[in-house]
Amino acid sequence: MKKSEAMVLLEGAFERERLLYRSKQTYRECVRRFLRETVWTGQSAEDAVCAFLSSHAANWAAATQSQYLNAVVFFFRHALNRPLGEMPGWVRAEKANRLPVWLTHEEALAVLGQMRDPNRLVCELMYGSGFRISEVTRLRRKDVNWRELTMVVRDGKGAKDRVTCLPVSLVDRLRAQDEYAEGLWKQDRARGVDPVWQPDAVARKYPKRGLEAGEYWLFPAGALARGAQWGNVRYHVHPDTLAKAIPQATKRAGVLKHVKAHVFRHSFATEYLQNGGAIHELQALLGHTTIETPQIYLHCLPRLAARITSPLDRKPSNVVEFAQPEPLRRAV
Repeated sequence: MKKSEAMVLLEGAFERERLLYRSKQTYRECVRRFLRETVWTGQSAEDAVCAFLSSHAANWAAATQSQYLNAVVFFFRHALNRPLGEMPGWVRAEKANRLPVWLTHEEALAVLGQMRDPNRLVCELMYGSGFRISEVTRLRRKDVNWRELTMVVRDGKGAKDRVTCLPVSLVDRLRAQDEYAEGLWKQDRARGVDPVWQPDAVARKYPKRGLEAGEYWLFPAGALARGAQWGNVRYHVHPDTLAKAIPQATKRAGVLKHVKAHVFRHSFATEYLQNGGAIHELQALLGHTTIETPQIYLHCLPRLAARITSPLDRKPSNVVEFAQPEPLRRAV
C-alpha cells in the first residue's frame, strides 16, 4: 500500500471516530513519520512498530513515545482494520518526574494585569475555573449558566463533558463579552455568514443548528475565515494569539517563570488544594480520569516546604544562652 493511500484511510478513520481537531493534527504527523521511517521488508507490523519506537527512545520523552504509540495503534485498528497483536518489548523512554510550573496568586495577578481583553478574560477563566486553552476558546454562549454561576465544558479531552465554576468577579465582564458576541452574531446573520462549526454528526442531522444564537462562540474571532477549504464562516479566537500574548505579559510583569497558557490551569489546581479543596473534587473540576493525575499538584503546595526549618536556621543544641546579670547597685 502506498503512503498516500494509507493517509486517505487515516482521514476516513478520523471522521468515523470523531477525533478532535488537535488529535487529528497530532496523529496525522505521527503516522506520517512512522510510514516514512519504517521499512516493511521481512518483518511483521508488530516488529516494525517496536523497532520504530525503540529507535527514538533515547531522544524522546516518555509522553512523546506514548503519543506515537497511540497514533500508530489507532492507525492499524481504525484505518487499516488490522489491530496490532502482542508486541515484544521495546525500549521505553525514561520518564522524568518533573513538577508543573505554577504561579502564586500574586504572580498570576501581575501577569493578568499586563493583558487586555479578550486575552485577559480567557486567561482569567483558565486561572479561575481550570479550563484548558482549547476548552475556553471553544465555549459557546449556551454553555454559561448565569443563574447557577457555572459553565459547561463540552467535548473536552477524552471526549468528556464536565461542569466547572464561574468566578463571581468575572460575571460583569463576561456578560459584556456575551453582549459583544450577540451583536456579532446578529451581524453575521444579516450578512448571510455560514453556520458556526458543529460536530460532524450534529451538522448532518441538524444542518441549521449552527445558526442559533446559543451555538455562537463566546469568544468569536474578529475576522471571517475565507477560502475554498473553510468557506465564509466565523470561528472562535485562535489559541495561538494567547501563545504570543502570555510571554509578553509575563516579561512586562517581571515574573521570571516560563509561563504558557497551561500554567494558569496548574495554578488553579494548586490554589484550590492550598485553600482546603478535596483532591477528588479537583479531579472532577479538571476532568481527569484517575485520581493519580491531580495528585501531582500535592507536590506543588508551598505550605509543606514552609513548615520545614532549615538546618542553617537551627541553633546548636549544646549552646545555652544566659541572661546578662544586672549591674550591682550600691546601697544608699
